[in-house]
Amino acid sequence: MKKIIFVCTGNTCRSPMAEKLGEKIAEEKGLKVDVLSRGISVIKPEPAHSNAIKALALYELNLTDHIAKNFNDIDANEDALVLTMTMKHKEYLLQLFPSLVGSVFGIKEYIGEVGDIVDPYGMQVDVYCDCAKQLRSIIIKIIDKLKETSNDSNWL
Repeated sequence: MKKIIFVCTGNTCRSPMAEKLGEKIAEEKGLKVDVLSRGISVIKPEPAHSNAIKALALYELNLTDHIAKNFNDIDANEDALVLTMTMKHKEYLLQLFPSLVGSVFGIKEYIGEVGDIVDPYGMQVDVYCDCAKQLRSIIIKIIDKLKETSNDSNWL
């Protein structure tokens, strides 16, 4: 089974939403993939932000059991596609883990788009809902791309 790791800053908003959306979309499209999320600056193991939980409830997805985790050496050594919410996250991971060259991409970069997923942290629930909607649209494209190349031994 292949693996996708979505990465943001604190692993309480964007990347956990992407993880749950990715799991659902991959399942709906018949792609067998393990989907995880991590942060680059997790200070303590916190739950998902309450507004992220509310935003994903609109997609009948449950984030209440999520606990934030840092991207670490073990993740860097996985055979995984690492998708960051911003290009700064990508640059940071490549500084820490040079071995990720060729397997880490900005989430939009991976599908040929430009830009970042703006952090909704501390904003109103509608901003989280907009973020989830944007992530869903992008992840559909990601899963479609991966399905096209799923017969290949390498997604990247």
